[in-house]
Amino acid sequence: MKNVTELNDAQSRMCLYLTSGMSLKACSAALKLSERTLYRYLEMPLVQSRIRSIRKIMMEHSIGRLLRLNDAAIDTLERNLSSNSPASEVRSAVSILRMNHDGIEYWNFDDRLNSIESRFESENK
Repeated sequence: MKNVTELNDAQSRMCLYLTSGMSLKACSAALKLSERTLYRYLEMPLVQSRIRSIRKIMMEHSIGRLLRLNDAAIDTLERNLSSNSPASEVRSAVSILRMNHDGIEYWNFDDRLNSIESRFESENK
């Protein structure tokens, strides 16, 4: 396969469709391209990179939204320390805090992975 430096419109739209949850079959119909063509696109490093980039942006957006809920989650936990039946609120607050922790772990992992990939690429040039 030739070295592609830019995605065409169909490839870009495919990346957006797939990362938004559309199936390959539905994507194929929407783009009026065969599934085989889409599978070939998926083998392209630039397409793979774009999909990873879109997923990263989506993940960072979700983590940001969760982080904004931290204060409300902590307020809920504090408010319910002396409450008689706060079970569902406390479960929600704890879930938010756990998801935030997982999100931060994701960011840390992503930073470490990018560092390793950069070192690997520079050593193999």
